[in-house]
Amino acid sequence: MSAFEQEQAKPASGMWKHPRDDKSTLLQLKRRQSAPWVSFLHEEVQTRMLERSEVMRPAPGAVLDVSLGRHDAAQRLAQRFSDRPVYSVQWLDQPAKPASRDPVGKMLRRLSSGLGLTKAAPRAADVFALVAKDFRQLPELSGPCAMVWSNGLLHRSNNPADLLSAWHARLVTGGALFFSCFGPDTGQEFRDFAASEHLPIPDYADMHDWGDLVLKAGFSDPVMEMEKIVLTYTDPLKLIQDWHQLEGNNLLARSRGLRGRGLSESFLTFLNEKFEPPYRLTVELIYGHAWRVEKKNSPQEFTIPVEKIGRKP
Repeated sequence: MSAFEQEQAKPASGMWKHPRDDKSTLLQLKRRQSAPWVSFLHEEVQTRMLERSEVMRPAPGAVLDVSLGRHDAAQRLAQRFSDRPVYSVQWLDQPAKPASRDPVGKMLRRLSSGLGLTKAAPRAADVFALVAKDFRQLPELSGPCAMVWSNGLLHRSNNPADLLSAWHARLVTGGALFFSCFGPDTGQEFRDFAASEHLPIPDYADMHDWGDLVLKAGFSDPVMEMEKIVLTYTDPLKLIQDWHQLEGNNLLARSRGLRGRGLSESFLTFLNEKFEPPYRLTVELIYGHAWRVEKKNSPQEFTIPVEKIGRKP
């Protein structure tokens, strides 16, 4: 076993074998939210989360959206929870204005609705943009919220347990957590190449580990689900671009400088030698939801008020 393989086999201290750099992650999110960036996969996962959330009946109250995507994604969340205010956390120095996408389509929908050709969509809830500069230090709200919604953020944080604990503290009793993140088979096509080049790439936890972490954060009755999406490409360069857009590189062990054109050429050679078109990119998705419930003493436990405890004379 090579020195690199031995290093890979060492158990991680904490959640990850390859620790994340939260400052780098925040910087990447700021760049994405201040630019016209839209991830097709992020929107697809948002759609699947919204479908799964039909079974959720959290306590009355606001929804706190702590996700990877832009402020625009919260508009769809507000459509789903139209009876609740939605607070959308943005990783910027000041709130970004929602991007206006597909203005022609929007105009046509308004026109057809006015002519009675389509059914008017239900009014969405109000969306309020909040600014946060740190994952764990969320902006203060007027009160606790009824739901925390997080699409694609947990696996990017170096200490997701801290995030889960912070979210638990924001929920009312009867409130719910609903999240998605990447699972361990994500990007499996890259692993042999990364090992041959001594390159660290992100590792991911499986749904059982996430379930344990959710319980340790104080949540109850976690329900975990996993599915895989395989993206196919005819152009390997597009595959590389999409992987960079999806994940970037926020590892502490990442190279601090440019690796040069030679690395890209080596990767293209690797893809062409190991795979035949169409080229594949596996994304394992993990969905989870859990509840904040009122803790009750078990039959074996009882409490005695301090003032009732007497001392022997």
